[in-house]
Parts: sequence; C-alpha cells; structure tokens
Amino acid sequence: MLRRPLVVIALLSLILVSTPPPVRATPVTNANTDTALVSVSAALAASITSDALEEAKHILRSAYETTITQADVFRHLEAMMRSEGADGGLSFPTLVMSGPELMEPHGDHLDDERHVINPATEPVVMIDIGCKHSGHCSDVTRTFFFETATQEMKDAYNAVLAAEEAVIAAIAPGVEISVLDAIMRNHLSEYYGRDNVTVLTYWGHGVGRWVHEMPILYNTEGQLELGTVLAIEPGLYFEDGWAVRVEDTVEVTETGVEILSDAPKALEDVMINQTQPHVAADIQFVDYEYGRTTSATIVVSDSAGRNITGVDLFNGYSWSSMERETSSQFALEFALDYSFSSQITYVARVQLTNDTYYFTETKSALVYPTGIQMFDPTLDVSSANLPPESLFTWIFAQAGAQMIRLRFKVLTAGWDQFLIKDSQSRVFAEYRNVHDVRVWTPWIADDELHIQVVDTEPPFLGGVAPFSFSIDMIEYAEEFILPPVKGDTTTTEPTSSTPPATEETTPSPSPSPTPTPSNSYHVLEILTTMSGVALAVIVLGLVVFRKKGF
Repeated sequence: MLRRPLVVIALLSLILVSTPPPVRATPVTNANTDTALVSVSAALAASITSDALEEAKHILRSAYETTITQADVFRHLEAMMRSEGADGGLSFPTLVMSGPELMEPHGDHLDDERHVINPATEPVVMIDIGCKHSGHCSDVTRTFFFETATQEMKDAYNAVLAAEEAVIAAIAPGVEISVLDAIMRNHLSEYYGRDNVTVLTYWGHGVGRWVHEMPILYNTEGQLELGTVLAIEPGLYFEDGWAVRVEDTVEVTETGVEILSDAPKALEDVMINQTQPHVAADIQFVDYEYGRTTSATIVVSDSAGRNITGVDLFNGYSWSSMERETSSQFALEFALDYSFSSQITYVARVQLTNDTYYFTETKSALVYPTGIQMFDPTLDVSSANLPPESLFTWIFAQAGAQMIRLRFKVLTAGWDQFLIKDSQSRVFAEYRNVHDVRVWTPWIADDELHIQVVDTEPPFLGGVAPFSFSIDMIEYAEEFILPPVKGDTTTTEPTSSTPPATEETTPSPSPSPTPTPSNSYHVLEILTTMSGVALAVIVLGLVVFRKKGF
C-alpha cells in the first residue's frame, strides 16, 4: 500500500532538485576593468564635480539661516552629481570637513550625521569630492571660508593656490616630477620649518579607474607621460585646528596641460558672506502614494529678487520640466505607479539669471509584500575570499516580482560604498560608515536588486580593504494592494511595470565570470540541491526496500 505514495514522493523530490531556490543571489565582477585613461570621460567627471563644488557654496551659504550637518551637505551634493550623469559609484565618499577634524587628511567621517556646520565657530570648511563618468574618476577639493576667517587663514590659502597654479603651469610631457616638487617647495617656502604647520609631502597623484593611481607626486624620480590624468593638491595643516587645500584634476596634453576641473578658486570665490544672495525652495508632494496622481510643488525664494527662468525635477530616472504657476511657484503632476522605487531622492534644478541652484527631497511610499524568504543561516559575504582587483556586485532576483527588497547589514566600518541599485544600474540607496546595523533597503521597482560594493583604493596601495555584509531576509511583491481611497481622491491603476526612460549615459555593467570562492551564497544553492537529492535517494531506497520484501 505504501509503494505508490513513495514513488510519488520520490518524483516530487526529483522535481525539487530541478527547481531553483525562489530567490537567487549571484556575485558578479564589474565589467569595466580597462584602466586606459579616456580624456572625454575624465573631463565629464571633472565637470560634474566642479558644478557640485559651486553648489557646495550655495548650500554652505544656507548655514547662516538654518541648521545643516556635514551629512546634509554630502548627501545633497552626491544626489546632484548622480542626477547630472555621474556613475552610481562615485570616486570615493564625499569628505566634508570642518572644525578640529581638518587636522586629519580625510576628516572624521563618523561624525558627519551630528556635526553641525557653524559659521561663527568653524570658519573653514574643506570639501574633497569626486565622481566617475564611464568608470573614470575625478578628484577636486575646495576650501571655503565664512566671514569669521582670519587674515592668516586667507594668506595661507593664497599661498597654496599660487603653488598649485605654478605647478600646473609647468606640467608637460617629459617634465621631471622632482622639478615640479621644487616649484611647490619654492612657493610654500615660508611655511617649511615652522613648528605650528605641516606642509603636505605628497601633493598629487594619478587619477583613472581608481581615484589614487600612479604616479604619486612628491620629490621623486620620474617623468610625466602624455595622456596621464593627475590630481594636484597642495595643502597646509595648522596645529591650532584648521587647514587649507586646493585640488584640481588635470590632463597632460601634447601642448602642456589641460585643467579639467573649473570650479572657481580665487579667494573671493570661496568666501561665503551673509550679504550674498540666499536662495531657498519649499518642495511639497501631495498624494504621494502608489496608484495615485501625485503632484509636486516648488516655491522658490531669492533674496536678490532674480528672475527664475525655469525649474526641472529629477525623479530618480530622468528630468522633467515643471510648469510655472506664478513667478515663483512651479508644479508637476505624474502618476506614481509601480515603476517608481519606494524611496527616491528628488532633485530640483532651479535656473536663475546666470546661476543654477539644486535642492533635494527624499520621499518614501508604502509597498505591501506578497512573498518572503528567510536566509537561514544568514547569507554572509566577505571580501576575504574574493579576487582583490575588482569591484563587486551581488544580484538578488525573484522571477515574476515587480518589486524586491532585502534586510541588509554592513559588518565592517570604513569608506566602502554599499550601493543599492536596480538592474539598470541606478542608485536608490547607499550605506557607508555604518557597522552592525540591520536595515531594510528601499523597494526596487524591478525583479532584481543589486548590491555593489565600491572600494576606494587600488591594490598597489594595500589592496581591496576588507569588507563584509549579511542578508537574512528578502521580501518581494508580485501583485499590489492599492492604498485606501481618501475622500474624493480617485485611485488609479498602475500605468506600467517598466521604469521610465532615463537620461543616464552610464551603461549597465555586464556580468563577467562568477568568482569561485566557497562563500555562503554558493553554499545555499548547494545545500538546496543536496537536500533534494538526499530526500530522493532515501525515498527511492524505501521503495526498493519495500519491493524486495525486506
């Protein structure tokens, strides 16, 4: 009597063996491993970064009117750069430094969330920033001064600026690096040997796929080569808690040098005064729920009374022009369908007479999951067993899902960028400088969610820094429950499950051969298969056992 049920169970077990797990997690390496310097990409990256530093002056000006933290500044600038075409993974996490942390070359990135920028007590703010375009990095620094800056600070800045400009002017193919170092030392000679000041020994480096590449510029042997992209960054650090640095991205050309970054850097251009025009924008969203027609309204105010020529809104995918309702109010209606991820940082681009300002607003919408999978044991990923010379992306996919999210925890603290992206390589969240904190990622409007880990240093400077993260739960939505109708608001059906067209120029990375270390993402699939095989073997054994009459 048991023979037929056992055969059925055995067949079901074999089916289980041939059925993949409901969610697959696949690591792939970045396809872009070409380290050739592409001048067009370098120039575009430097141009976007320069625009961000002009915007930095605008947002720092608002510190006189409102409370802003260092994190507010870097999140704003990075969203702006990505909206204007930068790759998802930036050159490095943006460094916003003020107060005593200026004594550290890279600041104290762990206090960004709580460090309020105070024009009265911290007159110097240094911003070191870079992005990538088509895989090529930029690296640019500007030091900004509030009205409380002393004359000593201004004099030191002018000395550093003169040294940087003199070195850049002397750059050409075949020039000895030691000659450039001598020029640098000559211009900063009054600061060498002083007890209260440190002059940067390394004042420049190559820039390419990595933000720090050869050559490293100081008093060393070697010549500059045609086509090399460099970052020139002299700096002075003072023991009483402040510093100045100026940095530009340049390219060695046949005629000498081309400066790729053009953010203003004369002293008057980096001074931030309360008398300068202040621009503000109030961004409001109405009915920001899936299945509704959402309206965004922006009211712009300008203390200088300049004409507002237009306002554009970036919705995480593309730019749209907003309709003018009054001289200072602009609006845009759009269907918030399920092609929009659950969390989006909107970027408003305000065009004034001869100037452009950016404003950001992050909005979230509620999604109801229809499926869930626990990773038991937890899926732990570590760089310890991975090839050292690649950036990595892990793909979590659920066939048939319209949205997917996962519970994610970074296990290492550091500068690595953990980017949450969709299959089109668009960034919707970024985690950094967090340690052992479990969070839900946003819902990605896709049947795939990508985690890309971007390391900031190349192998020759110590290799890929150790990183690790873990996943313990995945949720997905294959159908949607619309929110309840409020008042007379009409609920609309989703218009599309396909994300809107994007103006991004960055191509989506193509998977390359999967690395083979024995990490737990392989173990999960192996255990799933082995358990099905074991069950099938046991049941078939019972069938034979029964048939033989034992």
